Amino acid sequence: MAINYASEKFSSVIYSIVTSAVVESPQDRVYSAALGTHTLCREDFTPELWMRFERFQSVVTRIPNEKEGSFRASANALSDLEAHDLLVEFYSLAQDVEEEYRSTFASKA
Repeated sequence: MAINYASEKFSSVIYSIVTSAVVESPQDRVYSAALGTHTLCREDFTPELWMRFERFQSVVTRIPNEKEGSFRASANALSDLEAHDLLVEFYSLAQDVEEEYRSTFASKA
């Protein structure tokens, strides 16, 4: 399990969303979260965290669109409230990934 890679990807995405000089819509932030973490796989998570990440991925890939891509099309189809709620879940997942990373790192010290 490479929880350190997942932790790094989530941290990077959240940092870029928070520090962006451009005010982005909730849908744009969902798109950024999806694009920034799409390389993660089952081996990067515990089983429970993987299931949560799969739920996030299923929302951001539910609309196939060859022109825009499924991340963009799926994010654009969300209402502001739906995008907000998805971002809250993404942040919660990121916190839990970080907690898992820290506990794994602490047990090796």
